[in-house]
Amino acid sequence: SDVCSSDLLAPGHSQVIQVDQPATYVDGVDTPGTISGERVGVATNPGDRIEQIRLAGGDIAIDYNFGEIPLGSLAGSVFLAAPGTDCAGAHDTTENIPLPDVQLSLQNESGDTIAKTTTNSAGQYRFERIPPGTYQVRELTPIGLLDGASHPGRIGELQVGMSIDGGSIAEITINGGATAEDFDFCEAAPATISGVVFHDRNDNGNRESDEEGVGQVLITLVQSDGQVIASELTDNEGRYLFGDLIPGQYTIRQTQIGRAHV
Repeated sequence: SDVCSSDLLAPGHSQVIQVDQPATYVDGVDTPGTISGERVGVATNPGDRIEQIRLAGGDIAIDYNFGEIPLGSLAGSVFLAAPGTDCAGAHDTTENIPLPDVQLSLQNESGDTIAKTTTNSAGQYRFERIPPGTYQVRELTPIGLLDGASHPGRIGELQVGMSIDGGSIAEITINGGATAEDFDFCEAAPATISGVVFHDRNDNGNRESDEEGVGQVLITLVQSDGQVIASELTDNEGRYLFGDLIPGQYTIRQTQIGRAHV
């Protein structure tokens, strides 16, 4: 406890004020103490002030205390998924590529940004001096890459937080002095899928030079969870292209007038 003291206090009404706030702490609960076993005084919380301490001659006032809560921290990394992999699996492989100079923001429960930082040369970031509370960390996707997945981290052995999408982790509750680690963001290099719909005259599955493309055929791209994420019609040459895809497993469906092919 931090208290102001004096060897000699005149009888009457006094107050105790904490003048300086310790650099690595945030204001906690202050409590009035006792005189001859009786609680005397009123604490203003927050405020670092205990008032209305009525002293009589010879009184010994004890336990006028100022509580402080240590500040916490939150750290993690941003990386590009290793070639040939996606962001769904293990995210701590040494083959992943660290991404420097990626901007991250720390937001409180109201959605206000209270701090910003960027990753270092090793793709790591850290927010220091975080008061107790519940937070969200957001990552700004680097130009030319796609959000892959976000990975909630831990405080000690306890997993904390919830992945909202590839660029956001929310519900990170940090208590006094907690060290939150491994709040990681995986980025993906965009992938493409392309092909052609053609008139297979000899029915051998290979397009020959004399086999023309078929236009205006609907091609649909489906994720592994069954969600349709894109569709387009083939051009006059029968070609189609899906770009800016997150690495993963997909299904392509072709639909023709009057019949469907999977």
